[in-house]
Amino acid sequence: MVTEKGQVGQSESGTREIALLVRLAWVAGKRGEFEAYERAAAAILADYGGSITLAFRPEAEPDVEWHMVTFPDAAAFAAYRQDERVAGLKGQRDAVIIATNITVGQITLQPYTTEK
Repeated sequence: MVTEKGQVGQSESGTREIALLVRLAWVAGKRGEFEAYERAAAAILADYGGSITLAFRPEAEPDVEWHMVTFPDAAAFAAYRQDERVAGLKGQRDAVIIATNITVGQITLQPYTTEK
């Protein structure tokens, strides 16, 4: 849930939503395989209320993608990580993704704009 001021707040159940800023690097030349893995993982994310809300590919890093991923709460993220289907994708993931960095936090939309 996003409040009027753009701050991510509590979900309807009263728990705090979380956001993950994820940097993924894949094996050069395996962009198609990376995208196939991400589609499979995103389908599982959705079962836990999660979503990849933004994907960004920096021009200076052709084999890197940044994701903003959101979950309704930390428990949903933990349950996603324990899902057997995620474990089942490990071989596919290991063949393509060479580095992952995850930062957990909260989203504020347009935090530095001035109100008129």
